Amino acid sequence: MPCRLMVIALVLLVLAGCTSEETEPVAPEIRPTPVPDTRVLITGHAFLRTAVGVNKLSGIRVFLYDSGFPETLREASIELDRAAAEFHRNQARELDLDKAVASLEELKIWYDTRSELLELVSPYVWSASRLGRKVSLSGYVPSVGARNALLAAARRSLPDAEIVDEMQLARGASPGFGAATAFALERLGDLSEGLAAVTDGTLSLKGTALSAESYLATRRAFSDAVPSAVVLGPVDITPARADPFVWSASFDGEAVLLAGFVPNDVVKDTLVTMARAAMPDAVISDETNIASGEPAGFAEAATFAIGALGRMREGGVMLDGLTLDMAGEARSVDDYQAIVNGVGGSLPEGLVLVASEITPAKVETYGWSGTRDGDSVVLTGYVPTLAGRDVVADAAESAFAGLTVDNQIKVAAGEPKMDWIGAIKFAMEQLALLKRGKVELGDRSYMIEGEARDSDAFESLVATNSRTLPASLELSRASISPPQASPYVLSARRDGREVILAGYAPSESDKADLLDTASRV
Repeated sequence: MPCRLMVIALVLLVLAGCTSEETEPVAPEIRPTPVPDTRVLITGHAFLRTAVGVNKLSGIRVFLYDSGFPETLREASIELDRAAAEFHRNQARELDLDKAVASLEELKIWYDTRSELLELVSPYVWSASRLGRKVSLSGYVPSVGARNALLAAARRSLPDAEIVDEMQLARGASPGFGAATAFALERLGDLSEGLAAVTDGTLSLKGTALSAESYLATRRAFSDAVPSAVVLGPVDITPARADPFVWSASFDGEAVLLAGFVPNDVVKDTLVTMARAAMPDAVISDETNIASGEPAGFAEAATFAIGALGRMREGGVMLDGLTLDMAGEARSVDDYQAIVNGVGGSLPEGLVLVASEITPAKVETYGWSGTRDGDSVVLTGYVPTLAGRDVVADAAESAFAGLTVDNQIKVAAGEPKMDWIGAIKFAMEQLALLKRGKVELGDRSYMIEGEARDSDAFESLVATNSRTLPASLELSRASISPPQASPYVLSARRDGREVILAGYAPSESDKADLLDTASRV
């Protein structure tokens, strides 16, 4: 038989009866002679030679084509297997069909024939669309067998779907048609909605994934599992929508865990890089999934949150849309201040801070000091809370009205067990009575030194330091000098029995001596 002739495989839909024949019938002439890619419809009856004899088979209707010899033989084999099962049930014996189809020399078919050609179409388009549970198959298929195979594949890939068959028979399918359509249906099973199309052997796909896992599975399939016979066209898969769109990062001091959703691979990789830079000694674990539905400005907000997390000894940040929640312990006093400045400064556009429970870093030597030099005042040291810092700032504005105040007070944990804010307010009141000098607070300790602003201030300072101090403070050192006068004048005059002294005395003891002397005059 010439190699270009059509190989005819026989498909049984109804096995009306099988009877052994003692003589082999004569095969009629094959008409018309098929040419490559010719589609032939055969109807009538035929005879099949098998290991158990020659059997007449009736009620035959089969589509075959010349150019697809391997596929034709497979279709014939499937249908002959069905015939074997039917024959076995009716005759209680089994046809050696595997042997019959294994070699053309052993497969001999005689038939009455009537032939017709299917339409040749170009472009040859097949498609499958999904919207919820409804899946529609449309376009062209090369054979009834191909149609049935696609319907079976659709039911396997989408077992809960409602399958609508709108496919038509036509010639012109590419050699990779079967592989492309089967692969397309498998991918459609991972979409909530979408469209797969095979056009002249090129597969394209567009749709939305069912879930984060389905999105990853689809990407892996297109990366690693595309059949060799399939040519890929445009592939556009939108990740499943996440609502709410939540992302988080946590740090336990040794490891960072990123979780929740990110919009794409670029943002995913960028946030991992940012975490690695902010916490270089930590192990970074990324468990985020790609999803759609992110708010505008998500990447900037997440970057800001990781920057804050990098300043914590341990803690966590979470974004729900563009609302930020932060909690943790600051790595240092300066890191706490940086977090506070960042939160209180210019946040990324749209970002809203809904909660911030950041614990200040602890310092071992807890203190406060204030210095004054004329009209300039500098305040340094620590307070335990932001609210306490605000109280101190208000008190400083009142105590040093009209002066230039440089407030360098920071927030830190570890304050002494006392009325620390009350102690600072008292110390600033005393500093205000100095023209130049310094006051310091430690763990219940109080130190003051400097030059009094004026004589009244000097007397007030001396009197205060001689009494019990407020806020459980204990005076550790006091060195207060009276104000300097120029010119330095001392005068005395008598008015009758009175002696009037005016001007300055170097010290309280000198003043006392002068008064004692005047009283004896």
